[in-house]
Amino acid sequence: MKYLTIISFIFILLFSCSPTDSDIGDPLERVRMVLRTVDSDTAQWERGTDAYPSETNDIQIMWYSHPGGKELKKFKIYRSEVPDGSRKYNKIAEINIVNDQNQDTLFIDTGLELQKSYYYYVVAENQDGLSSDPSDTVWYALIEKPQLIAPRDGARITTDSITFEWTFPGYEPNYYILRIEKYWDESYHPVVSVSMIQSKYEGQMKVILSEKWISDAVSSEIYRWRVDAVGSNPLHEGSESGWYRFTIDN
Repeated sequence: MKYLTIISFIFILLFSCSPTDSDIGDPLERVRMVLRTVDSDTAQWERGTDAYPSETNDIQIMWYSHPGGKELKKFKIYRSEVPDGSRKYNKIAEINIVNDQNQDTLFIDTGLELQKSYYYYVVAENQDGLSSDPSDTVWYALIEKPQLIAPRDGARITTDSITFEWTFPGYEPNYYILRIEKYWDESYHPVVSVSMIQSKYEGQMKVILSEKWISDAVSSEIYRWRVDAVGSNPLHEGSESGWYRFTIDN
C-alpha cells in the first residue's frame, strides 16, 4: 500500500508538471498574404503574387509583416502544382527573421516552368518551434516573356521621342504593359510612365513616345524599361521581361 501511494504521488506530480495549452500560449497567428489586384501591374509599387522581372522564369509572393514580434523565428514557404491537398505541398524555403521590426516578407521562386500553375502558402514559426496554420493559398502561372528589341540595354537617346520595340516569340498575350521608371539608386525607381497596350497579334510591337519627361530630362539622366505580358487570366497569368536601361542626353 505504501508503494502504491508513492507511485500515485509521482504520477500526479508528473502530470501537474506537463505542459498545458496555457503554458504554450495563444496559437500563432496565420500569415496574411498580399493579394494581387487588377491594377497591380500599373501601380507605382507592384504588390502581390506576380511574375518577377528577370531573365529567368520566376514568381514572387508577398505577405504582410507578422505581429509575432521578437517571438517569431522564421517563415516557411510551401509549394504545390495542384490546388488542394496539404500532403502534396512541399516546403521549398525558409526565411529566418533577423530583425522583427523589418521582416523580409518577399520570396522569389526561381527557374520555374512555363504554362504550369504553382500554388503557395506560408507558415510562421516562433522561437519555441510552434507553427501557425497555413496562410491562404495564392497561385500564378507563367507565360513566355516578351523579348526587348529597342532601345537596347545601355542605349543613349538624343531625340525628343523614343521608339520602344519588342517581340513575343510564342502565342500573343491579351495585352502588354510598357513600364518606364526613372533610376535613382538600387532600391528606388519611381514610375515615369505606364502604358497598357492591346496586343495586335503581329508578333512584334512598336510604340513611339513623345512625352514631356523625355524633352525635359536633364542630360545623362538614367531610366529603365520593361514589358509585361498579361495572359487570359490577368490576376494569375503573365510574365515580365528583364529591365533595359537607357540614358537621355539632351
